[in-house]
Amino acid sequence: MIIGLAGHIDHGKTALVRALTGVDTDRLKEEKARGITIDLGFAYTDFQDGRTIGFVDVPGHERLVHTMIAGACGIDSVLLVVAVDDGIMPQTREHFDIMRFLGVRRGVFALTKADLADATRRQQVIEEIRSLQASFSPQMEIVPVSVETGEGLTDLRAALGRLAAPSRDACSDRRLRFSVDRSFTLAGIGTVVSGFVASGNVRGGDEVCLASGLEARVRSIQMAGRPVPVAGPGERCALNLTGRRIRKDAIERGDWVLAPTAAWTSDRADIELCLAHHPGLMIKAWSPVLAHHGAAQIPGHLVPIERDELRAGESGLVQVVLDRPAPLRHGDHIVLRDAGCSRTIGGGTIVDPRAPRRGRRTIRRLAQLAAMRPADEAEALAALSRIAPGLVDLSAFAEDRDLPIEEAQDAARIADLAVLEADGRTFAIAPAADAILRAAVLAQLHAFHALEPTKSGLSLDGLRRGLREPLSRSALLSLLRAWSVEGHVLVERGEVRLPHHSTGLSETDSKIWSKTCHLLEIEPIPARLADIARTTGLHEAQVRQVFKRMARAGALVEAAPDHFLPRATLVRMAEAAVSLSHRGQGFTVAEFRDTVGVGRNLAVAVLELFDRKRFTARSGDSRRALRDSCTLFAGAGS
Repeated sequence: MIIGLAGHIDHGKTALVRALTGVDTDRLKEEKARGITIDLGFAYTDFQDGRTIGFVDVPGHERLVHTMIAGACGIDSVLLVVAVDDGIMPQTREHFDIMRFLGVRRGVFALTKADLADATRRQQVIEEIRSLQASFSPQMEIVPVSVETGEGLTDLRAALGRLAAPSRDACSDRRLRFSVDRSFTLAGIGTVVSGFVASGNVRGGDEVCLASGLEARVRSIQMAGRPVPVAGPGERCALNLTGRRIRKDAIERGDWVLAPTAAWTSDRADIELCLAHHPGLMIKAWSPVLAHHGAAQIPGHLVPIERDELRAGESGLVQVVLDRPAPLRHGDHIVLRDAGCSRTIGGGTIVDPRAPRRGRRTIRRLAQLAAMRPADEAEALAALSRIAPGLVDLSAFAEDRDLPIEEAQDAARIADLAVLEADGRTFAIAPAADAILRAAVLAQLHAFHALEPTKSGLSLDGLRRGLREPLSRSALLSLLRAWSVEGHVLVERGEVRLPHHSTGLSETDSKIWSKTCHLLEIEPIPARLADIARTTGLHEAQVRQVFKRMARAGALVEAAPDHFLPRATLVRMAEAAVSLSHRGQGFTVAEFRDTVGVGRNLAVAVLELFDRKRFTARSGDSRRALRDSCTLFAGAGS
């Protein structure tokens, strides 16, 4: 178990650690000369129950709060030190807030320098402490101690021994993340980094990488000064790293050692923020902050999500935008200080580590964030699957929570979701959402085949564009493959079609069509059949036979003898007629001709076709469109 110390400067944190462990954590010359803690210090002791307990001593000076936070990340409990002569001081309150923001809910108050106060003064300070921790649950024991007389040290060790170590089993199977708070070189050993294991396990010989991009191998591991084969979640240890570019000055406090499969980073996250109770404190769009994540301190900005601003003591969803990326994960704690490093303004828990740049306040986005909150993976997946389009990117979900994909798949099945795969990505979907998406895709394919009967199928990108809800290419492909197995669709050569669809052309006719169909799109005047035959070297009779067949199938319209138009071209001309009619008066043949860019004879032929189909009505030399849609031309034939 790791216990972090906290409290105001000169309240006796280092002396208390020395009394409990026999270790002086002030190791720097400057610390010994000035009599104050400047950097993190570490000490270990064995308790009677056989447990090894580690202590992280931190600076108490207001200018070194960033160092204090770096040491506090990853601790299990807090030993919050208050000197009886001073009582509650500014850094006492700030350190206490930081512990709350880091999610530390267990610990002990040590009322130090107890030999300097009588019973009345002790009781006064105890009442101050109880007032401070009024909102803290559970309440922490308060133990008066004196390192000078030895008073209370036995009671303090007993109180610390009653702090049960948290279960880390839930994090042991996750992918490795190790937060670095020190980097140094040892003669004959090489580069060593110390810190805590946030998730996963690290073993000697493991191949790892750093968030900065360097690759390394773990040569050996030490914990509490002793070599160990493996370190797990919540444990402090030192890693001896080796690699081509690994050296002390290439790694710094705030870096992360990661499993190669967990190396993705993000520069923005949506968090559940709780603001400190500073008078006048207010957060609004793009308020500058210093964000503490792990041992790193990163400049950034805040953007409130649910409302325009947050005031002192309030909580709410906020997006934090960092100046540089970090390995942010769901459930991580972030402590926020003002840009001038003068005070801690709040802290929060990451809800979504891959927050969007736009649409932060939409109803759908707020629903997504509500669904992401639960720590239970199956509960979160079930909630996400109820939000349109209902297809959950399980690979991203696993990455966000440092889960092996197998665990994410198991959680999806517990939530009664089907698991799909495509392009190396995994997705999950509920039966109801699957049915809705399948119906939308099948309707689009039916419409496409009716409009383009000679085409073998619709491209994946075309299908994606036609869907109401956005789906990635991989997500859509995972669905199509599942539906293909069930016999609903066929996916061939990057195109999708209905199983019963056929172009209806012989092999010879298909070759003729392939050589001629693109010539029907010539602008501004579609080519005549004779011109197409001459250009391709085909017999006019062969081309006419194929074009007549395509007209019967609905792909072409014979607007004038031997002058065929693609149905899409005819639709564009119909839209032009509608547009001309919207002026409030009819339009002439000349106006239509100039608008669509064809010759007069073809313009007359098309307008007469429109008249026969009762799409337009003629009055003298003027016509007007009778309808505002072109659905008339969705059927076959002309």
